Amino acid sequence: AVGWITRFTRNPFPKKIVWKQDDVTHERFYWLRVKTPIKGSLIIASIDGQTINIEKTTLSEITIMLNDDMINMDREIIVKYMGNEIFNSTVPRDINIIEKSIKEYGDPQSVYFSEILLSLDKFKSR
Repeated sequence: AVGWITRFTRNPFPKKIVWKQDDVTHERFYWLRVKTPIKGSLIIASIDGQTINIEKTTLSEITIMLNDDMINMDREIIVKYMGNEIFNSTVPRDINIIEKSIKEYGDPQSVYFSEILLSLDKFKSR
């Protein structure tokens, strides 16, 4: 297995994520976080330039974690949920989020500088 896996390069910030929680749940998957993981929940999200698309989710609350390797944080970031724009603003870097990110995994290649908390209940009925 080691020989097989060494042929791949790790990408800590993939442009598309399909996150399906199994019977063992997790609070974080790449650049997405949930406060209360639920068995069987699903999030499909992608990044295209300055736009983050939440294509599908069964959850009401999602946190998008950000850094300069995945998106230009000096420009406005757009978040769309099921095709509808729900966020459009710059997002300042936050030393507390950077510190939390470093402590969480201790991975220097997976540090996040800011977060966008999305409450999706009001958008689900559109």
